[in-house]
Amino acid sequence: FKTKEQSIQFLHKVMAEISTAVCDLLLQPKTLAQMRRLLIRISLSDVNILSRSLIILNLYFEDMLLGQYSVGTLVSDDLEQLCNVQPSLLVSNSFVLAFLNRLAKPTYDMLKLWVLNRNRQRQYLEGLMLADWAALQQEAHIVDMNVEETSAPFFTQYALFITVWLMDHYVALGIELKLMEGPHDLSVAFWYRDFLLSSLLNTLSSMRKDEGPSSRERHLSQDAIQNEVDYMMVLVKRNLCRGTVRFIAALTQAGLIQNKDYEFTSHKARFQNRFNAFACVAQPPMLTYDDFLAGSNFTKVKPE
Repeated sequence: FKTKEQSIQFLHKVMAEISTAVCDLLLQPKTLAQMRRLLIRISLSDVNILSRSLIILNLYFEDMLLGQYSVGTLVSDDLEQLCNVQPSLLVSNSFVLAFLNRLAKPTYDMLKLWVLNRNRQRQYLEGLMLADWAALQQEAHIVDMNVEETSAPFFTQYALFITVWLMDHYVALGIELKLMEGPHDLSVAFWYRDFLLSSLLNTLSSMRKDEGPSSRERHLSQDAIQNEVDYMMVLVKRNLCRGTVRFIAALTQAGLIQNKDYEFTSHKARFQNRFNAFACVAQPPMLTYDDFLAGSNFTKVKPE
């Protein structure tokens, strides 16, 4: 049993977590991007099960997110912010309206993902979310083909952005949970993250190209400034992953570390099993072990 002092300290910690996690979530975020960022911080802080349960309880009630916001409106605002979609385009086409309604459940699932503990997040991604967003990519392409007001594939880019983001999180969780250990496995994981983060950067760059007439005002908003920070963070992560792969390759080439050999399996089989969850995703395409061997081969680079 805990002493009185320990019990008081524990209760104080629980109340502080409820204040920073549950209350801040209900009071602070006004946009979908702000909700994503706050829930990601909550996920990284490892709050207790009581706070997580209260967040789930209040995440969606009375047919609204946090009991305050329409999911369709938040998704529309997110599309306008990230892809520079004109607001009139989001209400003038039946295909667009149907797609926005279709995005409601996957968007809620994406927010719910960050409330789960890290082990369950990976299972949730593998069992539900990756397949759902892979299907949404195809539906988004159909919507873009039926929008006559613009030739820019706004909805395809948005679905691709979320899909690649979730794929990278899946691989990152594998590293964090120590499902991938040892020089070779880590080289594979960081190499795949390099590819995914590069794809994410390309998608974000495409989404930022086509700016509407109100781009100046948009760039002054809090979310627009934070989007710029997020873009730089993706770039930093990509460079760190790329540097890690090259560092491990240099150590291997110098003979300082050796790859482990297996009697009853192979590196190729392990690679396929690790990333089999991506088989349902058309874009970006699932990579193979041969791609890894070709992309991480630095034998022609002479050590200085």
